Amino acid sequence: MHFFSTNVMEDIIKMGEEALKKQKLEPVNIPGQNETFDFMIIGSGTAGSVLANRLSENPLWNVLLVESGGTETIVNEIPVLAGFLQLTEANWKYQSTPQKNACLGVNENKMFPSKW
Repeated sequence: MHFFSTNVMEDIIKMGEEALKKQKLEPVNIPGQNETFDFMIIGSGTAGSVLANRLSENPLWNVLLVESGGTETIVNEIPVLAGFLQLTEANWKYQSTPQKNACLGVNENKMFPSKW
C-alpha cells in the first residue's frame, strides 16, 4: 500500500513523471509497403477515433488512423497539473515563437501550448 507524504501534490507529480519515463510506445499495426488507404486520419483523440470508427464501418473502405501520443498518466487527468507537463514529452516540448504583444509575463515571451 502506498501512503502519501504530507505534500500530496508532489507525490502525484512524481507518480506521473515516473509513468512518463516508463512509457514504451509500440505500434499496434504497421501498414505494409505500398498499402493504400481511402482515408487517413491524423490524431486519435475524441473526434479522430469517432471518425475512423464510422468510416471503417464500410467494408469497402480502408482507413488509416495515426496517433503519436502516448499513454496518459494520472497527471494528465488533473487539469491543475497541466503546467507541470509543459516542455515534456506530453506536449512534444512545443513552444510558441516569441510574442511582441502577448506572453509578457513569461520567460522570453514564449508560451507552451497545452494539448488540453
